[in-house]
Amino acid sequence: GPWSSSADKTIHLPEDDPTVFTHYIQLLYISTASIKQPETADPSLDQENLDLARLYVLAHKLQDTHSQNLIVSTMLLKSRALTPSLTSGPPGQPTIFLPNVQAINTIHGGTGGACGARRLLADLH
Repeated sequence: GPWSSSADKTIHLPEDDPTVFTHYIQLLYISTASIKQPETADPSLDQENLDLARLYVLAHKLQDTHSQNLIVSTMLLKSRALTPSLTSGPPGQPTIFLPNVQAINTIHGGTGGACGARRLLADLH
């Protein structure tokens, strides 16, 4: 085609983190968005949801609807997980674990219009 990258069949994505792209390749091969927060991580930082948000933005940019749907499903399951260190409230009451502001801003800044992640965030709040 007429794109300058079509001659060498290379796509440059300088603004995308190589770690996020590694997670994306893993998602393509195993059809699971398995990003785990290290045991030593501070749960209040919510690195896992931030990484999922970054992964969603990359899939959105690449117009990969299947991967976007897998990531939204993972975020939904994570929001419903009852991990004692991540939840508060009366025993036996379901608690929704919401993505932090940084993850929300990543999704809103990296996507446009209606998309699955934006709908999920609206539904969770």
